[in-house]
Amino acid sequence: MKNFIGSFLKLKRIEKGITQEELCEGICTPSYLSRIENNHVVADENIYKLLFHKLGIDYENINETYSEVNERIENLYRDMIHKKNLKENIYELKRLSSALCDECSLKYEIVYSRYLLMNGEVDKAGKILNNLSYILKPEYHRNFFLYSNVLMIYYYLKEDYTKALEVGLILKNIKDYESLADDYELGLFYYNLALIYSKLHFFDRCIRYSELALNTFNSNYFFERSIDCQILLGISYNNLGFYDKSLKSYTLAKRLLKFLPEKNKTLYEGKIYNNIGYCYERQGNYSQAIDSYVKSLDYKSNTNERLRTLINLVRCNMLHGNKFAAQQWLQLGLDLRTETTHKKFVLQLDIYSILLLKDNVSIEDIEKLENNSIKYFSQNNMWDLVYEYSKIFASIYEKHSHYKKANQMYKIALNAIEKCKGR
Repeated sequence: MKNFIGSFLKLKRIEKGITQEELCEGICTPSYLSRIENNHVVADENIYKLLFHKLGIDYENINETYSEVNERIENLYRDMIHKKNLKENIYELKRLSSALCDECSLKYEIVYSRYLLMNGEVDKAGKILNNLSYILKPEYHRNFFLYSNVLMIYYYLKEDYTKALEVGLILKNIKDYESLADDYELGLFYYNLALIYSKLHFFDRCIRYSELALNTFNSNYFFERSIDCQILLGISYNNLGFYDKSLKSYTLAKRLLKFLPEKNKTLYEGKIYNNIGYCYERQGNYSQAIDSYVKSLDYKSNTNERLRTLINLVRCNMLHGNKFAAQQWLQLGLDLRTETTHKKFVLQLDIYSILLLKDNVSIEDIEKLENNSIKYFSQNNMWDLVYEYSKIFASIYEKHSHYKKANQMYKIALNAIEKCKGR
């Protein structure tokens, strides 16, 4: 256990905002403390006692309960990733792991960060993960595997997909990293990589890791995760223009629904039908696309998810030449909008309101909306939305005889195509 006492000491010193010089004064030299913190030396017991005493930690409480506490932390992590009800007392576990002063405490901090992310406390988790970055270095170790996976989720939630990918690839480059996890965890790591690649529009790579994850989940009968992979495969094939493969993946996802509890099926039904609709829409089959989108709404109760499909119905009916139906769907979307509605949906509703509901909109208002929306979509790597709405703004500018602005929008659309292809 002492191999990691130095790392734990460093973590607690950083958390309390104490410098090495302040901590080691009267105990040892700063250079010797640095060697202790980097696990280059195992110090005398009395030195550890004095250093931890300054940090308010009783070194004598370090005992032989490591295995028990470590297993409780591992079980907590497994329950979270398997979406089970948590029975562990989080704060008692923190007290026990802190008393051990070794890698057990670091593991708790990692798993607690995962708990915070699961409960929407993203920034609080980020602070802990940032502190851990000073201690945990890339190496073949269980803690680094857990840390990398939690950090990927953190960056994903922050919509920093490039950083999330960097974290995943660092872990993947560690020799034999696969043996640091069980099959489910490894499948989840592959799936998260695939999900991140899809957000960055690297769809070929998304397919590769989706298939790796799918093989792992299928082999172990993790059907819900298999459905996630099939949906991700369908999205990727659709974006690459392989529409038959896309629809086949969605069909396989629907077949797997029979293995899920009834309460879990509804969410997937709505997601699958929405994606089927988009696949038909990309092929220009607007009637079937609209039918699928309407079916999707039957299964959706979450406001943002309903808005996603309502916006699809607005766009698809416009493309189909049915302005009246598009206006009706748009009004339903506007009625759902609240102060907590995701900004990307608010901006899209505003754009379609200009196109379908408002007359004599000033060019100044159009330019303001164009600047806000295209800038927001670009900053958040929503290149499919940049492509779609830059073309819409181009057509609006053309109608107002603002050909220079229209030309700028078409250039932005072309750039977005390249981004969407993952280049």
